[in-house]
Amino acid sequence: VDLSYAQSEIAEGHFWVAFTEMRLGNLKEATEQYQQAQAIYQKLPLPWGQTLNARRRQLEILSHLGDIAARQGRFTAAERYFRESMEGREDLANRIGLTARTRVVLRADLALGRMFLGDYYLFYRLNAEAARREYQQCLELNQELL
Repeated sequence: VDLSYAQSEIAEGHFWVAFTEMRLGNLKEATEQYQQAQAIYQKLPLPWGQTLNARRRQLEILSHLGDIAARQGRFTAAERYFRESMEGREDLANRIGLTARTRVVLRADLALGRMFLGDYYLFYRLNAEAARREYQQCLELNQELL
């Protein structure tokens, strides 16, 4: 248990280094750090790699990798990352037996994923209609939280 916890903390460290590198514009370094974090999360033994926090973080990493790919002009890869993140977020948000608080957090994650996808369509694909659809779904999800 202690080793798995330490490994999850190392993955989290890679995540934050990647996040910082991305914000500084160091996209290659950010990608490498996100990929290292993702690899650690995926190798964690059960239940560590499948905890709600670990799954949420892995899905967030996919969104960030999508953002990086879009910035690099790799649009097919970007959309694949965003879609994979959205599928995972939808799966988590629609699970049965969640507490009310957890359901709110996961619905908010889903809304955020819709916003990321909308931004991708608007700013990188210049597709205002596709962006509008994603933003509308984001709005509806957020309204459900009230």
